[in-house]
Amino acid sequence: MSEALLEPTEWVAHVCVLSGLAHLDRPFDYLIPPDMVDGVRPGVRVRVRLAGRLLDGIVLEVDHNRQVGVTLQPLQRLVSAEVVVTAEQLRLARAVADRWAGTLEEVLRWAVPTRHAATEKAEPRPWPVPRPAHIPGALDAIAEGTTFLRLIAEGGRPRAFWRVAPVAGPADRDRLGDWRLGAVQAVSAALESGRRALCCVPTGRPGRGARHRPGRALRSRHRGPAARRSERR
Repeated sequence: MSEALLEPTEWVAHVCVLSGLAHLDRPFDYLIPPDMVDGVRPGVRVRVRLAGRLLDGIVLEVDHNRQVGVTLQPLQRLVSAEVVVTAEQLRLARAVADRWAGTLEEVLRWAVPTRHAATEKAEPRPWPVPRPAHIPGALDAIAEGTTFLRLIAEGGRPRAFWRVAPVAGPADRDRLGDWRLGAVQAVSAALESGRRALCCVPTGRPGRGARHRPGRALRSRHRGPAARRSERR
């Protein structure tokens, strides 16, 4: 059970503590010291103490609610006032954890990059504003592709499978083999409808040293460091 604090000057931060323990998959409450009130908000990184350990955490909510009869520890430190997770992203992370029997902490560890202090202190560059543009070729050169792009631009949610033609170079005047252009056209159509788009593409990067001489890379793995250094020379 929880109740609003009688003193409205006391703020409580509900924190996802990055403890690495699955059975602690719940928010922990901490008092916000007066000198941190202006900086602590949902989505920022903090340092907290849990079971005698000093751990990282991400603030989920800030309010005046606390459990009755529980003495709360204060936040140890505000790591950065930079918001690293939005409210929408927190809801998505929670849904992913619930759907795949994980923990919120695990999802946030994968979703949120590690802190880079120099980047946080640097002046942020202006965010580019995407603009829809009509580019001929690729999907636009196919009747079904044109229909697909039109439906997206009108706000629809069509599903399609595009088998890219195995052609390239000067002979491919309509750029039917340019899958990148097709992806750009689909994203442009989504922007035209007032929505955003997310593209997921596979990667196939070979391991270091195995791209040109796979046999040599396999042999080097079973030799000592000195032998590998001399082989590289």
